[in-house]
Amino acid sequence: MSWLKKIFGKGHDVAPPLDGELETHFVYVRMPGDVQPVERHYLFEDPIEEQLKLRNLGYVSGGGTMQSAPDENGATTIILTGIDIEADDLDGVRGLLRSLLPGLGAPVETQIEYTVDDTRLQDRLTAEGWIENEPRTDLHPGFDL
Repeated sequence: MSWLKKIFGKGHDVAPPLDGELETHFVYVRMPGDVQPVERHYLFEDPIEEQLKLRNLGYVSGGGTMQSAPDENGATTIILTGIDIEADDLDGVRGLLRSLLPGLGAPVETQIEYTVDDTRLQDRLTAEGWIENEPRTDLHPGFDL
């Protein structure tokens, strides 16, 4: 049971598919800025999860934040927030995220990171809109994906 479900009585109730039934693709949404974990959950994860379920495209499998190095007083700030998604339909999830994220308040330079045939790619939100299929060098902060 997730800590959010324990605290708020609400959480993700989607079980991953059984082995061998369905190949999924890992998608990572990287958003710059200071978004606290509970805010991330309610502002982004819940609406994304709802739309993924509605369209049978996949599920939110996790999320996290990355903090800055400590300043001279030892204080840190959140510099990015991330959302992990297991996508049953990679192109469908990418399209959904590109249409959904700006309306949820995702900042410019938000990235949708994914891999196709061992090639690391991203879709990046700019002030003019999305740039798709860019090569990327950034890795998932926790898993080097």
